[in-house]
Amino acid sequence: MPDLYRTFQLNVQKHHLFEGNDQVILGISGGVDSITLANLLVRYFENPKQHIVLAHVDFHLREDSNNETQVVKDFALHNNLVLETTDWSKVSENGIENAARVFRYDFYKKVAEKYQTKKIVLAHHANDQAETILLKLARGGDWRQFKGMSFTRDMGHLTIVRPLLTVSKNEILEYAKENNLNWYDDYTNFDPEYTARNLIRNQVLPELTSINENAVENIANFGGWLSDLENNQLPEMLRIWLTETAPDLPIKESQLQDFSHLLENPKKPHGSLNLSDKKTLVKNNGSIDLKNN
Repeated sequence: MPDLYRTFQLNVQKHHLFEGNDQVILGISGGVDSITLANLLVRYFENPKQHIVLAHVDFHLREDSNNETQVVKDFALHNNLVLETTDWSKVSENGIENAARVFRYDFYKKVAEKYQTKKIVLAHHANDQAETILLKLARGGDWRQFKGMSFTRDMGHLTIVRPLLTVSKNEILEYAKENNLNWYDDYTNFDPEYTARNLIRNQVLPELTSINENAVENIANFGGWLSDLENNQLPEMLRIWLTETAPDLPIKESQLQDFSHLLENPKKPHGSLNLSDKKTLVKNNGSIDLKNN
């Protein structure tokens, strides 16, 4: 199994999630995912107290929720970190999951404003990604909705970052045990009747994993492929058009990317790109043409 801290570092660097001098807000529940991410952040920053603010919401949806809050307080105290907490008292009978999510994100925004930072770090991982994609597939919709979560997402003037999207739940659990971390298991996460996501987590994904042990990774990767497809529609459409127009013409990926950038540049209504000694791709306002040299 790969080194989790190294995977975390590579994700931060590859996707430009934050820098060593940034201050970040970490949404922390007290569960193993966010406690593990908190530990990784403490290792990452040279002076954690100056760079990490923990933000925790006690939803009071369970009688033992105060135990979860205590785990977070103990972690903050042990690592000398700033902790901001709030309580959710307006419990709705309908749409609890969505209402709780809205309240949580609003709290993160307030904490970010208080500390004048723009980065909110969350502990979503590969299993969460797979669950999200399966949920969206089951509910239906446009294919772009099936891509799942991204490493970064703009939320107004703030940015949500998810450094663990390529990390499986098993990797997180193994890391937490190896590093003797303390966390609290929310028993409602294991009840398949509690939410549709729980049903997928506790029944659907285990069945799929029995078919292929890499099912979680494959489903999560599927979301990444859809994101790449959405981000690269223009080069792909250009490739299809060129293949139909000049099937014997060799095309490089770099040429497709370069001409796509030209097409998307409103400041350059005209331009061209030599594809070979015999063919040139031409942009003329909104039209494309393939001309002989």
